[in-house]
Amino acid sequence: KETLDGSRDILVEGELVFVGQHRPESLALTDEPRLLDALMAAMGIDPGQLLPGLWPARVSTGGAFVLLPLADEARVAALCPDQEALVRLSQRLELIGFYAFSPDTSRPGRAAGARMFAPYYGIAEESATGMAAGPLACFLHERMGVAGPRLLIEQGYLMHPPSPSLITVDLKLARGRIEQLLAGGLARVQHEVVLEL
Repeated sequence: KETLDGSRDILVEGELVFVGQHRPESLALTDEPRLLDALMAAMGIDPGQLLPGLWPARVSTGGAFVLLPLADEARVAALCPDQEALVRLSQRLELIGFYAFSPDTSRPGRAAGARMFAPYYGIAEESATGMAAGPLACFLHERMGVAGPRLLIEQGYLMHPPSPSLITVDLKLARGRIEQLLAGGLARVQHEVVLEL
């Protein structure tokens, strides 16, 4: 598939469809305290709500997201970000969006539960974002030691109303490093609408 950042591989595996992503590129935000403060204010959080020892980071696997590692599901669920401030930060950091997550999930065997905000692209909150789940899987593997090669990410469970999604990310490792990844899942029809013109 041709995209703005080059060609992407597509893999169909039974009922699952995956899109390829590139090797992760990470940028620590702790080097810019003012920027980090602006991010925390925009998300309505403070450092005490983060997972111990982890800070937000900008991670790109072809599209960039800021990942916010929160301590638990309650903190992820309580987020009510300042959408206009996120637009400004998206422009400054050249982001698609913001992916807040915790290690809490609705079922065992899943790596994280997440919410995604991309107001710069007119998306207040999205229920399934493979482009964000890829960078998160890299963060989980590299920064949190979550074993691969297949990680399952929950998204949409905390939306109102819930729109639950399960995103599958397969990491391709070489000499202990992530060289490539595939993100996707199974889609189901939720509603059908017929328009007569």
